[in-house]
Amino acid sequence: MINEFEQVSIVDNSGRSSIYLQCCNVQYDPIHQKKIQCRYKIRKDHFKNKPHTHIFGNIEDYFPQQKSYLSFQKEFFRFVAQNNISIKTASSSGMFNLLQLAFESGKNSGKSYFFEICPKLSRKCFTQRFIEFSLGVKIENIKQFHGFSSLAIDSGTIWKHNILNFVLINPDRQKLKPLLFKSIRYFQGRYISYYQATIDVIQELQKMGVIIVSIVSDNLKTQVKAVDHRDESSIMRNSNKKSLSSIIRIPCQCHCIQLAFSDFSKNH
Repeated sequence: MINEFEQVSIVDNSGRSSIYLQCCNVQYDPIHQKKIQCRYKIRKDHFKNKPHTHIFGNIEDYFPQQKSYLSFQKEFFRFVAQNNISIKTASSSGMFNLLQLAFESGKNSGKSYFFEICPKLSRKCFTQRFIEFSLGVKIENIKQFHGFSSLAIDSGTIWKHNILNFVLINPDRQKLKPLLFKSIRYFQGRYISYYQATIDVIQELQKMGVIIVSIVSDNLKTQVKAVDHRDESSIMRNSNKKSLSSIIRIPCQCHCIQLAFSDFSKNH
């Protein structure tokens, strides 16, 4: 097997020269219409008589001028600066693991070209695939709430725009974190808006295997009127479907305590 290699001398970043064995296997690249040679090489003193995976590249690039890891760091620093990536993100374990995964994927892929592992996507295509990926993650997370669960609703403003959030919670599964199911932007905040939006979310969750048995809400009059089972105008009192009429409302304890302290401070 030693005859399938040729000896080459490579100078590292410190200026030291080492003898490497370079694989001599060559194949024809029909895309670029040229011969390409296996890029596999190993230091001669580390060589073992074992098969290896052929890694093909352009024969002209056969031993390109080596870029040190310092050059990669400079390019990475430049990328961070140009794209306004925070230092916290750039130096995080998540970023390190992502770069390590990219390195390992390339090293173990046996592919000749980078685009074979990670094709360049247009912004439109990237957005579409990102949304598809996100929806897949969301569906997997919702499966953890299958069966009986509760729904928390909360309204507020972001950049002066009204928004209504629906959050799945399940106190029986203590390790299960609350999951934001839906956010409605430019929410009108009227009684009928709460009424219809809540019904739509409950029915959508039912189709996904999640049965809502209680609703947690603040004490806003419009919210209470729409989702409190004791109110004559609520969803529960105006539905013939057991999946809606059997739901009960639980006042948000945090909001109740906040109101209590607020009233106490006003009176004392």
